[in-house]
Amino acid sequence: MSFLNSILSKLFGSKSEKDMKEVAPYIEKIKSVYPEINALSNDELRARTQALRDQIQQIIAADLAKKEQLKAEAEDPSCSIAKKESNYKEVDELEKTIDN
Repeated sequence: MSFLNSILSKLFGSKSEKDMKEVAPYIEKIKSVYPEINALSNDELRARTQALRDQIQQIIAADLAKKEQLKAEAEDPSCSIAKKESNYKEVDELEKTIDN
């Protein structure tokens, strides 16, 4: 059985090799940025982290506002079931977009 596995691994590659190929570009990016980040003090890292959080919040602010608006419309007692269904589907899509 191990003979068959070794032949298949040589033909198609092993799972670990495929995983390494997939993550290699990210590792290279991290390695290229590491010296710059390593030189920062703790306070500078905190400031940079907060700046990134603020930037992310600015990017997703419109989607968050739209999501809250759709939820509020769906919770309105006069809203039809079809409209509620449509709103909640759109909310789910917005949540996926925000998470990405």
